[in-house]
Amino acid sequence: ATKLQAVLNVYSDDYALGLFYPEILSDEAYLPDGRANFLEQHMAAKELVVLRLKQRKLITKESQIIDADAVSLAATHACAWFIVNPVATSEAARAYADRIKAAFDNEVSQLTLNVDDNSDGIISESESAASHTSIGVYRR
Repeated sequence: ATKLQAVLNVYSDDYALGLFYPEILSDEAYLPDGRANFLEQHMAAKELVVLRLKQRKLITKESQIIDADAVSLAATHACAWFIVNPVATSEAARAYADRIKAAFDNEVSQLTLNVDDNSDGIISESESAASHTSIGVYRR
């Protein structure tokens, strides 16, 4: 029998991490001592993405993010930074960690989301990212 210990909501995974940062998955030096995976870093990445979206006032709570794919790239960069930053001791490693952090900052600053404002689990037309922004020119 299988016993379920937890259901976790994360926006990145090792597959995405391997697509953008294959060296992290191929080098065991990045794996934290006593760990068999990067689950803690994926969880921390999710929390950082949620925090930044709250700071940008795009969301007020995590459950408003309906499409995890919309935030997955930002979360993947954040996860890579959480993995690389603690072990970045050389100048080259610091520069690599800084580039990863810059990729995260760039991605999260450009995110636009369809947000479930009324918590019904559905993105209605009035909740779509396109309806949150309007630009117009008015002449008299």
